[in-house]
Amino acid sequence: MLKNIFKISNIPAVLWGDKSEKIFIAVHGNMSNKEDAVIQIVAEEADRKGYQVLSFDLPEHGERMITLLVKYSFVLMNYL
Repeated sequence: MLKNIFKISNIPAVLWGDKSEKIFIAVHGNMSNKEDAVIQIVAEEADRKGYQVLSFDLPEHGERMITLLVKYSFVLMNYL
């Protein structure tokens, strides 16, 4: 299955499956990310039915977790 990794307005995203005009938007849960196993399973099934799946990292998840670490590293430095 095709997996196209890209960014939408600097938000990490994945477009799963063959090109289609039919798209599902998959939103991951807490403690997860855009490439979660559940999203991959949904994407495989959707691809078989002619759909693509778009998933992305919510704030403070996946690749966007780095922003949280950077943000709080400055806060921690104030206490050292």
